Amino acid sequence: MAIQATPEQRALYDALSQTADSAGQRLRSFMKLVDSDSRPADYNLQVIGLRDLLEKTEDDSEIFLGSFSSQQKSRLKAPSKKLTKAGAELSRLISILEQESEHPALDHEHLSRLGEDLGKALAGLRSEQLHLGKLMGIPDGSS
Repeated sequence: MAIQATPEQRALYDALSQTADSAGQRLRSFMKLVDSDSRPADYNLQVIGLRDLLEKTEDDSEIFLGSFSSQQKSRLKAPSKKLTKAGAELSRLISILEQESEHPALDHEHLSRLGEDLGKALAGLRSEQLHLGKLMGIPDGSS
């Protein structure tokens, strides 16, 4: 089958899955910080760690898409576009997170909404990734 994933693509898919899962865990930890009454001393380090994992998730997604053959690109155009769009939304929210981290006052409500939006964007990216993997014959949790 022309759209079947190669072993290299399966490895890239698995790397994306692991990074996305780690980013989700880091986001949940970050949201616990946001819900606390005061900004922790290592708040900026927490933001940097979260940002780095979210950016790596987006990068891994682009690398996975970049591994497609011309036939895969052609036949998987629509789902690939959806994954790219999900990555762009994640990138947009990462930029907002970076801007928010520079403000000394911790606006719990605003950061909480941003965290929810990041969670939705990450879940959207993961959902599109799973759909694409299924089309390519990659079972969920293939590693």
